[in-house]
Amino acid sequence: MKYKSVGLAVFSLLILLAAASCASAPPPEEPAPPVEPAPPPVVVVPAGPDQAAVNALNAAAARAEAARKLVSELEGETFFPDEWQSADSLYSQAEQQRNNSTTQSVQDSTARYNRAADAMEALAEKTIAAAYAYAEEELTYVRDKAVAAGAQALIPDFLLDADNMVLGALEKYEAKDFYAAKDAALEAYTMYSALIAGIEAYKLRMELADYGLDIYDPVRIGLIDDILYSAADDYEAKNYESAKNKAEEALNSYNTTLRTAWETHSMKKRLDASAARQGALDVRANTAMKPEFDSAEAVYNRANTAFNAGRYNEAGLLYMECEAMFELAAAGALDKRLAAEEALRRANQRLVESDEIARRSEELVGGGVQ
Repeated sequence: MKYKSVGLAVFSLLILLAAASCASAPPPEEPAPPVEPAPPPVVVVPAGPDQAAVNALNAAAARAEAARKLVSELEGETFFPDEWQSADSLYSQAEQQRNNSTTQSVQDSTARYNRAADAMEALAEKTIAAAYAYAEEELTYVRDKAVAAGAQALIPDFLLDADNMVLGALEKYEAKDFYAAKDAALEAYTMYSALIAGIEAYKLRMELADYGLDIYDPVRIGLIDDILYSAADDYEAKNYESAKNKAEEALNSYNTTLRTAWETHSMKKRLDASAARQGALDVRANTAMKPEFDSAEAVYNRANTAFNAGRYNEAGLLYMECEAMFELAAAGALDKRLAAEEALRRANQRLVESDEIARRSEELVGGGVQ
């Protein structure tokens, strides 16, 4: 029991000491509350464009492109260079800045295309009017040229085909089918051009025949004839571009052949005219038929001038003309010579007869005296 009392006293003392120690020491700090992490920043992602906005952009781009194509194909750049440069600048800007990532960028792009389309469509209206006026002027000119060449008289049906094509172009223009109108107008121009080339080629062919020049190169001329016939076949088959090309080929070939033939012919006629001139001189036509000879000489000199200048068709015709003139002068001189000789013969005959009469008279007189 004594032991237990001592132990209890010591335990109590320890408790008191501990209490005293706690009373003199500062109270322990309470632990800080845990720090919550800051929430992540809110990133606002722009909403993507809806399909309606994208469709509007595509429509505006297509509208601008179509207007630009129309102006370009109708040569608006040529008719109105300043307006074209301005409108095309807007179109290039719209193309370069096209953006469909957000609704706002799509709307901005659409607005740029619409501005370009407005400018191009305004220019298209001016270009269409100018192109129509130009086409009308050109078609009138080429048709008048075809008529002047002889289309109305020689090939009226072919001319009517071209006229009908022009009417078709006008109908398409009035229906605002501008591409088709342009194609029809170009087709009509090609048709008129084919008629002109074909008629001019035909005229050269007739010149070769009329002056007998086709004897100089008959094989080549036959080949050219085939080309011209083929051009006519193509025209009837409505292959107008081919008809035009073949007619122009025939025209150029006839031109070359005709020039060569005239050169050969004029050289031949030059020799003939020179021989006729010498024949006239031999019978003294330069004195007996001086006015006629001088006229022939003037034509002969013109022929030489044309020949030396390479104008062989002109020279050939002039040589033919003066050849006949020299021959007439020579014939006239010869007639005069023959007439003079006949007069002299008659005069001599009369002298002979006079002498005979005189002799007989003398004989008679003499006989009477006897």
